[in-house]
Amino acid sequence: MLVKSIRLIFYLTVMFAAPLALAAPPHAEGQTGALTKSEASLRDSVEHYLRGKLLAGDGEYTEALKELRKAVDLEPDDGHLRREYAEALRDVQILPEAETQARKAVALIPNNAAAHRALGQILLAAGKDTAVLEEAASELKKANDAMPLDPVCSASLAQALRRLDRPAEAVTVLERILEKGRGSSIPYLYGEALERTAEGTRLSLNIAWNYAGRTELVDAFRRIAATGIPSDQVDERTISEALYTAGLPDPDLVIRTGGDQRMSNFLVWQSAYAEFYFCSKLWPDFDAAAFDDALVDYASRLRRFGR
Repeated sequence: MLVKSIRLIFYLTVMFAAPLALAAPPHAEGQTGALTKSEASLRDSVEHYLRGKLLAGDGEYTEALKELRKAVDLEPDDGHLRREYAEALRDVQILPEAETQARKAVALIPNNAAAHRALGQILLAAGKDTAVLEEAASELKKANDAMPLDPVCSASLAQALRRLDRPAEAVTVLERILEKGRGSSIPYLYGEALERTAEGTRLSLNIAWNYAGRTELVDAFRRIAATGIPSDQVDERTISEALYTAGLPDPDLVIRTGGDQRMSNFLVWQSAYAEFYFCSKLWPDFDAAAFDDALVDYASRLRRFGR
């Protein structure tokens, strides 16, 4: 109870200090007496809203949704509140009601980017046909135009465009958030890529996103230590099987573009016997002809694997 009380004080402080939609209406200076009916309704709505947020934070989603619903029923014209309720419904995959609430939020606050983002994400999650995906992309574009550096919004828009087979537009959107995309937005696209390539058999594509070779080794050593295996039983195979690339062959050729001649903490363990090829071309300019040059150079080498 003490923790919840502290958290409630925190939420109340934030709620009434920030200019949120649920801020209490102003009273005339010196005004006293009972609250008006509308003021009492707003007060009760705030209480249900805060209770719902606290319950959601504790993982009690069913009760949290009940409290948020009560808050919405008390203040039905609050578009921001409806948008938050829609997002809470989306997070537990109650998509039809989430869509209803998101549409009402957009109608109430048509110029609010977050409302359009919520509706677009819900339509994207529920979308099974082209018409729904087109509407999702339209809503997400409205949001993205207003907040182009929001990585979550941009990733959702890119996913919608990719599902509509408009990859060039998706790339354009993602280029704007390249430096901000290290957070939770990337799993959206990662999941979509897995879905679209699930039947592929010719190639294996590994994406080293925010990767560091030394960090990989530290993680591997920690995994091995957690198993309790005696140190005198740890060998190269043990370490290889604990790496991110477990089950994959070591690279035969590592190509470094941009004129730099260093490993830069890339595949430190796996590249022990790889051949390195350095070229001055930058990565965006590394085309099929440049790749052929690398393969020709590789074919001329005699690999001795340390012997």
